[in-house]
Parts: sequence; C-alpha cells; structure tokens
Amino acid sequence: MKAVIVATGENTAPEATGERLPGFLLPLIDRPFLQRIVEFLAEDSVVDSVDIILNHLPEKVEALLKDGARWGVRIRYHLVRVAARPYAAVSRLNTNSPVLLIHAESLPHIFLKQSYASPRPTAFCSAGTWTGWALLDSATSAGVQGLWDYQELAHFVMESARNRGSIVNCPIVLGVRSEAEFIVSQRAALDKRFPGLIFNGREVREGVWICRNVRLHPTATLVPPVYLGENSRVDAGVLLGPNVVVVRDSVLDRGTTVADSTIMPGSYVGQALELDHVIVDGNRLVSVRTGGDAMVRDDFILSGVPSSSFTSTFASLLSRAFALILFILTWPAVLLTALVLRLGRRGPVAYPIEALRLPAEHVWEWQKFSLNSFVAPESRLSALGHFFLRLLPGLIHVVRGQIHLVGVDPRSPDEVMALPADWRILYLRARAGLVTEAFVLHGAHPSPDEVYSCEAYYSVAAGPRHDAKVLLRYIGRMFQAQQAEAVLL
Repeated sequence: MKAVIVATGENTAPEATGERLPGFLLPLIDRPFLQRIVEFLAEDSVVDSVDIILNHLPEKVEALLKDGARWGVRIRYHLVRVAARPYAAVSRLNTNSPVLLIHAESLPHIFLKQSYASPRPTAFCSAGTWTGWALLDSATSAGVQGLWDYQELAHFVMESARNRGSIVNCPIVLGVRSEAEFIVSQRAALDKRFPGLIFNGREVREGVWICRNVRLHPTATLVPPVYLGENSRVDAGVLLGPNVVVVRDSVLDRGTTVADSTIMPGSYVGQALELDHVIVDGNRLVSVRTGGDAMVRDDFILSGVPSSSFTSTFASLLSRAFALILFILTWPAVLLTALVLRLGRRGPVAYPIEALRLPAEHVWEWQKFSLNSFVAPESRLSALGHFFLRLLPGLIHVVRGQIHLVGVDPRSPDEVMALPADWRILYLRARAGLVTEAFVLHGAHPSPDEVYSCEAYYSVAAGPRHDAKVLLRYIGRMFQAQQAEAVLL
C-alpha cells in the first residue's frame, strides 16, 4: 500500500530572526514526530512506499528520513509552492490500489492491516473530528482537487466515508497542531497510552527514563514522568516533573524548577528559574498556555549550548588552506587582470559587494563584509570570466574565513530579508561561497526556482566531498568555455 504524507508546515510561522520548526519536526520524546509516523507505518509491513509532500524546510525532512531504507520503505519527495494547497500532488499520485492519506501533524492509533482489508474510503476521527488520516480508494483519491484547502478536503473525505465507506473512531491520537497539543502528546507518550512507542534510554524506575552520558546531581529531584536525553546535565537542586522531556545535549542549571514542559536539543536553562507549560529551544521561549513566543537575549537565562562539528571545522580549514595556496599561485594574475581592466575599460576597477557572513540565524549575529570583485553583481559571466573577475579577487576573503570556496550565493542583508521566509531560514543556516552549485549547473543567470532548488540541495549535501565535486564541475565548465573559444578562433 502507498502512503501519502502531507508535511508542508502550513501552520508554521517562520520569522526573520530565527527558525520556527513545523510541528512534525518537533521531537515526540526522543525523535521527530514525522519519524514516529514513518516508524508506525513500517511496523506492520503494510505500507511499502511513502510519498511526502513538502514545502517548509524540505532539506531537514530529506536529511532526516533519506530514502526510507532504514525502515524498509521507499520514500519519495515532492515540493509544492503553496503550503496551504498541496493536494494537486495527491491526484497525480493516483494508483489502482488504496492510498493512505496522512497529515503529518497527527498520529492516531489505527490497525493498518485491518483497515487495508477493506477497499472502501475510511476516515479516521477523534470525537467526531477528522484526524487528517484517511484510507482512500482510487476513485476517491482521483476526486481530490488541487486547489482545495484542508477544510474542503476534510469535508470531501468525511462525505465519501459516510456515503461509500466508514468512519472509524480513534480513542488515542497524538498531535502537534499547537504547542498545547504537543505537550499533551508528550504526556500521553510518557504515560505509555500510545501502544508500541519505544524510547531510547533505560527506565530506571516507573516513569523515569535516563539515557547514556547523563550527568544527574544527587540533589536533583525527578517527579515522574520524566525523560532525560543523552548528554544532558542536571545540576544541584533542580526539580523536574511531572511531564518533562529533556531531549538531548541540554543543561539545566542549579535550583531550577521545570514542569509540563519540553526542553529542546542543545538548550541551556539558567539558575533558579521556574518553567511551567513552556517549550524551550535555545534562547526561544514558547508559552503553551498563552501561545506567546519570546526571544531571551540574556544568555545567563536561556541560550543554546555551543556544539562543534568536526566535519564543518575540517571543511573550513581545508577550504582556507586551498584558497591560500591558490592565492599565492595566482596573485600575479590578479594584478595583471586589474591592470588590464584599468587600461581597457571605463569606470572603477573594483566593485565591492556587500555580503553577510554565514551562518547567522539571528539578526543580532549578522556581520557584513565587503567582498572583492572586478565586476558588478548583475554582470553576465562565462566560467572563465567568473574565475578571473570573481573568484580570484575573492580568495583573500576565503583565507580570512569570511566566506568559503563553495557555498550559496553571497547576499547583502537587504537581499536576504527580501527572500521568501522558508528560503531565508534555509539560507541563514548555510554557508556562502565564491562558487555556487547554481552557477555550475545553470550558468551566470539561473532562474529563482533553479537557485532555490540548488541552495536547498546544497544545504543538505554540503561537505568536503560534495564541495570537491562542485569545484571539479566548475573547472570542467572553464575548460569547455576555453575549448569553445578555441573553436571560434
């Protein structure tokens, strides 16, 4: 059976100052909610292929689930432009077999084998409200209209189930449509009310899970249910519980009290705080009761726990070392190019480009620098022209660590703010480079869609090996351009 998961994040409100994760990427205890859905589908071996419809943060979803081989299912991804109207992809994926339609913000406990035995349209509900899950026969899935929103689809599914199929009540439904529902779902999972959920770590006593490498002070108090994720630290006098999830890599400083809350990965919670019905994500504090969302500027109250990545550090050092060698070898060519431009064209020789240093998720982290270039940003360049007029004069900035050899397009703060919200969030987490995948694949003036797709892919694939592949393609474009000029001569 095929499953179609709508994971567009249409209820997500991304902001310029950071990233707000869609509900399906929030952790249900120790792993993202969407991963829990895939594990649930794979458990009974009824679903063998999954199509996921994406819009917000598609690179995170693909990096999380990859091709699905880990769970024995085949996963394919489809990107839509309008998050609230993603259903055109459902009719395009029509097959002759039943389709399990899923919205990624809910997880009802259903019996897949029993449901699959009936080919009739089936709506899975909770207290009379559709959960977003439905089993559709081929005729019903073909009737889904691409311009419908969620409410129109829900009406269609419920009417089809009443007239030609059945409505199944699900007494246990986990959900992440709101912060309050997320906290309630955490409690249901901790209370073991949803059958089959497995957590990492060991249940040291009833309702208390502790993972590996947790530092728990002897004077800390745990009131079940409580989950402490790996590499977390709980200091003296801390009171945790009930209904507290500390996902992983977090620090709770001395004297703090936390109840009915979730501490997201890599968060620091300061001393003597009282947190109740909140979600803490670094320096972001979300109140479950009011729905308020605040950024705490004082790192002694809330902040992220710094983490280092050996891969990213190695890639940065490798890029800077290679740029230094290239700069030493080519500085005469840079001077000669500047001299030729001074003698052969009107106007300035250099066109400094204002650029933002990346990554920089928050506005107060933004730092600008002036990127050297021998041409204006909008100039149309061949690969050879890009090498002499953009790459060579920009090498000094790679050596200084302001930019990488390979990355996403360098942009000014104003240009970053003009990007669509989901693109801006993706961009601010990436690293800028002199050579971009968009230029290598599509030339000097790719379309906005081509740039977005290349930057989304690069944000997932970035690394020394992938950067080397991009550079080799870049060199290949230069040789192709040189051969073309030789033929013309």
